[in-house]
Amino acid sequence: MGKYIVKRVILAIFTIFIISLITFFAMNAIPGGPFNSEKAKSPAVMKELEARYGLDQPLIVQYKNYMAGVLHGDFGVSLKTDRPISDIIGESFPISAKLGLLAALTAIVFGVVLGSIAALMRNRWPDRVIVFFVTLITSMPSFVIATLLLYFFCIKLGVVQAFSSGSNMILLPVLSLSLSPMAYITRLTKMHSDRITSVRQRPRVYISTRLYLYMRFVMRSFRSSHMWDL
Repeated sequence: MGKYIVKRVILAIFTIFIISLITFFAMNAIPGGPFNSEKAKSPAVMKELEARYGLDQPLIVQYKNYMAGVLHGDFGVSLKTDRPISDIIGESFPISAKLGLLAALTAIVFGVVLGSIAALMRNRWPDRVIVFFVTLITSMPSFVIATLLLYFFCIKLGVVQAFSSGSNMILLPVLSLSLSPMAYITRLTKMHSDRITSVRQRPRVYISTRLYLYMRFVMRSFRSSHMWDL
């Protein structure tokens, strides 16, 4: 488990570095500039703006200064609003973190439960219904799922407002973000059921107790499997 986390952290850092490198040089390769607008500015004004934001330096120097600032928590200022980027991120991050946390919890809880039900009811109608919807969700991009949720819940049913400040405004975003990972976790949970047979061999135990024991065995199987070594 520890080796897996270290590998993933190193891979994430390397991936972020490559993405920032490609994005930085690709944006600078696009014709135009951040200060181009319908109202043309004089060359003196353009030169002053470029000097103010360090855009008159070579690209390598600009990228080096940018990465040095990022490592110290300084993401620069917005060329549009002239506000620090860290302040803009600080305003939006709590909302994004709340959405991500709720979506992750929803995906994990419902994914493990649905996968356990599908495994315990293998080749019966609950298993077939769950597998059908999991396959359907897996084959659809997230933006299509979000559009369909807006269409049915906001336009057709009218149970949720598209633009609202109420307590239910977070329902559709969380549902949209959690459906794809929930489908993956459901399939993964059912896949690990092939290694677990003791629970299914207890016909006299109530279904709720069997489901609880099965979910415990599934989590143990996750921890002891080789998926952490990938």
